Amino acid sequence: MSERTAQTGKSFAGQKFSPSSKTVRPSVNSFETLKTKIGERIRAIDPNDSHRKKKATRIFLESVLLFEFGNNLMDDPTFYILIEDIQNIMESDEATKLQIERLVEELTSRT
Repeated sequence: MSERTAQTGKSFAGQKFSPSSKTVRPSVNSFETLKTKIGERIRAIDPNDSHRKKKATRIFLESVLLFEFGNNLMDDPTFYILIEDIQNIMESDEATKLQIERLVEELTSRT
């Protein structure tokens, strides 16, 4: 992580991200749409891909953060570094890793 920070010259510690517009409580339909889109993207990953779980977790994290903070984050190259850092931290804790894997499986099994 410190290597990445050195490469970008930035650190995420202490930074605050805020939505580009006023925060509005998403509707239940918005959450259902988000769940559906995440599930579709995860199901598109080849089931035989040896990195499927890691890719699925990344899709989940990316989708939720974009949903919360806006798609304009996709234009910021450090956003993807943030996603990777968050994923590495979450996967380093075994209990969190298992919870994320169960959540991803639930989202994937939706039809």
